[in-house]
Amino acid sequence: MADATIVLSTDEINNLVSQKIPGWIYNDEKKCLQRLVEFKGYYKTISFVNTLAFYANKKVHHPDLHVTYKTCLVEFTTHDSGGVTQKDIEMAEIVNDILS
Repeated sequence: MADATIVLSTDEINNLVSQKIPGWIYNDEKKCLQRLVEFKGYYKTISFVNTLAFYANKKVHHPDLHVTYKTCLVEFTTHDSGGVTQKDIEMAEIVNDILS
């Protein structure tokens, strides 16, 4: 298994996004994975945020979240490494699992 703290190349990230984490995009400017999730209301939005917080604490890898009444923009990057690593891909997979 690859070192989870090594920054992935843009090509590696784009391949993983298309193959493993549908719904995500790679923001090259911010060096992060992003997914905008829409919900039917505030309670469902906050329920998602709380569920994600549980898993993020368990994995010790926390996203940047931008929360509104009906949306949550989730961003993953490994700040210490300066870009997207395997840890971010794994957390994006967890988000997709939560949403499925």
